[in-house]
Amino acid sequence: MKNRIIKTVLTVLLCICTILFLTGCPSHHDSVISDARYQKYKELTEGGMSHEDAHKWLDEHMEEWHPDYEKSDSDKQNETAKPTEEPVDFMEAICGTYLVSGTGVLTGGAVYDDEGPEATFTKLALHVSQAGDNAVQIDVESEHEGSGEVSAESPTVSYTDSMGYEVTVTFAVKDGVAHADMRIFGDLSIEDTGERCTETLTLSGDRFLK
Repeated sequence: MKNRIIKTVLTVLLCICTILFLTGCPSHHDSVISDARYQKYKELTEGGMSHEDAHKWLDEHMEEWHPDYEKSDSDKQNETAKPTEEPVDFMEAICGTYLVSGTGVLTGGAVYDDEGPEATFTKLALHVSQAGDNAVQIDVESEHEGSGEVSAESPTVSYTDSMGYEVTVTFAVKDGVAHADMRIFGDLSIEDTGERCTETLTLSGDRFLK
């Protein structure tokens, strides 16, 4: 009888220990979730976010780190509805005619007219054509002609034209629209006096004609 009581007590104690062990130890799945949250938390705080903001972000953006997060049906539909963007051919996109406008500034006592200002607003047509696999030919209404290499990784063309002007053109393509920023700088001599002066044109505009 005594042995039976001891055996029963030991069995009960064993069951209690087993339950406590199982409830006290996280499952492998819980550990995966915890690790994922910690890794994202570490990434956020090392990036400069405060501890409080990091915890708040983790609670509000579970789709960014939780391994079990499933997007709603509406989210999935929106993703499938997004059109596939085709890669843009940079050279093809930038070639054409741009309407550029900006300001011209003269220094050294020169003016644009006999009694005119030292600065003026101007609109010009910038023509860009392909001159090779990675090169373009540029002119501004048949002036300031020149050429240079260009690519999406190096979108700036620089050259000195036949009149001695330094020309720089930087291209950008966004949402299928090509844009050009242009600077034309000349160190000149005033014909009547022989004094030195400079002219700087700063222009920008979008391509409107292929």
